[in-house]
Amino acid sequence: VFNQPLNHPMAQAMPWLRYLRNSTYYHFFRKAPPVEELHQASSYWAASQLGVVHQNPTLRSVWLIRNCLDLQGRGKLLSLVRRLSTGAGGWFGYELGRWMMPLHALPALDEAPHPPGCGLVEGLDVFGPQQQRVAAAPEKWLRLGKLRKEQVMGAEEMYQLQEMLPQRIAAFQQQRCLFIQLQRLEPGAEVTAHRDALPYGGDRIATVVLEGSSQVRVGSQTFQVNAGDCYAIADEARYVVEHEVKAEPFED
Repeated sequence: VFNQPLNHPMAQAMPWLRYLRNSTYYHFFRKAPPVEELHQASSYWAASQLGVVHQNPTLRSVWLIRNCLDLQGRGKLLSLVRRLSTGAGGWFGYELGRWMMPLHALPALDEAPHPPGCGLVEGLDVFGPQQQRVAAAPEKWLRLGKLRKEQVMGAEEMYQLQEMLPQRIAAFQQQRCLFIQLQRLEPGAEVTAHRDALPYGGDRIATVVLEGSSQVRVGSQTFQVNAGDCYAIADEARYVVEHEVKAEPFED
């Protein structure tokens, strides 16, 4: 009802209308925080040094790398995203103004054995209602390995990002990358506060910001992320406390 395709004429011609629609929706339908978090002191994490791995001093399962991807690398990855947006894969609407596109990592899910006890993606709800999850079944996903073999611009940078995490953050050495999820948030849209469900998916999640900036909250910790930054969460930060991405401000 709410989510229109990204190539819909209204979405392209009137971005301010999308911002108004999204911000109104998320303002009035925001879920109330749990009682324990209402009484929890909030803290702003101001990690600023570029290029190093910052580990949150309060929530040790939250990491932040400032400017892990330079302007040229972001440009190549955005070129890849634009190419994939017009291909056979396509975007899937999840929440209002929030779009996702799944992509097989290298190796793909069906090209290497899964780590012991690792949940798969069938139980995840990130691709929307059941009929949409059927359309986004893993066997239909695009493959980073194929894109890299074909030397598609941005594919090598995507692979290097995948390989960078276990090199920089020790916790990511314990499980290989299961899949890549491209995500687009329209202005005014949010990743609403939630705890991740067990036992589906991998135990660790890393996000690299290609465009824009937002505030991220993980439990009592709030921090700013900008284009080129990478943040990662695991364990308590995923399953015990709520985490969310606040709406990006509208820019004409």
